Amino acid sequence: MTVTFGAIFLGTGLFHLFQGKIEGLIFVIVGGSFTAIILYYTERVQVILDRQTDKLIIRRRNIFGYKQIEHDLSDLDRAVLEKSVSNRRNPQELYRATLVLESGMSAGRHPIVEVYTNLPGSRKTVHAINRWLDSHRLAT
Repeated sequence: MTVTFGAIFLGTGLFHLFQGKIEGLIFVIVGGSFTAIILYYTERVQVILDRQTDKLIIRRRNIFGYKQIEHDLSDLDRAVLEKSVSNRRNPQELYRATLVLESGMSAGRHPIVEVYTNLPGSRKTVHAINRWLDSHRLAT
């Protein structure tokens, strides 16, 4: 939706520029900047819990490329919800999902995403991972 908004501004600006109206440059700058900022900060993250290979895989993809980090699934103890407060004037609680590895070479906390948010996705992610881990432990 937001990229669409930026693309509409960009398209409108280009249309006006091709018509010989210099005012279209403002739309090109605003639309192009907005779209570039959104694309720069957009990242797709996948967390793969593979019982058969005992691998925990975190994949990240953005416009700059692709990264994959692997850990032993047996080192994963649980997922937790980390909390932060946004600012002092208008404090708001923000959260992010984090994986806790209790053992192995990568022991420690590993945030799934770097940013904190007040949206319910982090809580749902933590719940889904912990539910999967509990069912995996019961099955073995």
